[in-house]
Amino acid sequence: MARILAPAAQSAPTFRTLPPLSLYVHLPWCLKKCPYCDFNSHEWRGGDAGPPEDAYVDALVADLERALPSVWGRKVSTVFLGGGTPSLFSPEAIDRLLAAIRARLPLVAGAEVTMDHEHDAYAWWPADIDAWPAEADAPLRSMAKLLTGT
Repeated sequence: MARILAPAAQSAPTFRTLPPLSLYVHLPWCLKKCPYCDFNSHEWRGGDAGPPEDAYVDALVADLERALPSVWGRKVSTVFLGGGTPSLFSPEAIDRLLAAIRARLPLVAGAEVTMDHEHDAYAWWPADIDAWPAEADAPLRSMAKLLTGT
């Protein structure tokens, strides 16, 4: 007669120090849905107004706040804004999102902050980077603030 053994009880891992976190923020809208893409992303069909930035950033911040008790005491080593095409969001919306992350989570020194983008999704920005209006580099200023803590 065969004997079935119960699986051994597993204990939770024990850490001497808490491991750092990596934060992925999903912005699901694209200019068009690519045939190879299997991500949760959706073609923006709402016209020139763009995706619902304010409401979506508010929802992301609320979601982050709900998760904070489970990550207290841990620092963030990477922040990645992916999608979709996060660069569809305005510089101001990206700036607000990154500022909200920085206000709620400590980052390690030299943390990596990156954003997925498509060049065609910068419709409101001039193609020549030297011609960008001052507000267009808000995401870069925010990323620098995240890295330096200033």
